[in-house]
Amino acid sequence: MKKIVFLLIVIALILPASIFADNDVEYEVQATLAMTLSTFGVVFISSMFGAAPDGVTAVTDDESGKSTLKMNAFNPAGFFEQMAESTGATDAPAKDDFPFESMTGSISADNDGNMFIDMTYKGGNVKTMKLETAGEDVIIFTANGKDYSYIDDILNVE
Repeated sequence: MKKIVFLLIVIALILPASIFADNDVEYEVQATLAMTLSTFGVVFISSMFGAAPDGVTAVTDDESGKSTLKMNAFNPAGFFEQMAESTGATDAPAKDDFPFESMTGSISADNDGNMFIDMTYKGGNVKTMKLETAGEDVIIFTANGKDYSYIDDILNVE
């Protein structure tokens, strides 16, 4: 019995922590992507019905059908909080739901459903993200310079 316990302890010490950490890293990357896509949708729709929030410029190119949000130190948690207050909504994401404090860069979508993200984040473990899709296929997906395009269900984040 002592040998088995000792063996388990040795195995636990020898196994690299990255085996267990990758799942946490992938989860944080997916959470960052999910909040980025949620932010894109809500901010874009709200900018269609009024002015874009501070730190955001919305651009729609009718010829190409591409819609782009350019963000400069945009605070999504503050934006969602302000929207919830103005609409009386109670189900807005809380500040703790965001894995980052602010975002700078651009997010685009075209009429074919292709997404293009080139974003830098402040306040979380994910500092940079690039995503390019062609329909449902992920062409490029990197976070902090590491390739995550191997994750089959990356666009099915919850």
